[in-house]
Amino acid sequence: MQGQHRLYEGDVADGRPRPLGMDDREHAAVLALAELGDDERAGAPVGGVR
Repeated sequence: MQGQHRLYEGDVADGRPRPLGMDDREHAAVLALAELGDDERAGAPVGGVR
């Protein structure tokens, strides 16, 4: 997943401020969810409990 995040950061560096419609924090959260196993649950929502 690190490669995916580097691609995202490259897009930002090239002047595309919100590739995929997400900011850096949101993109990192999506990658973290993608790394969870099928039997694992996510922790607290990004940004804390609302």
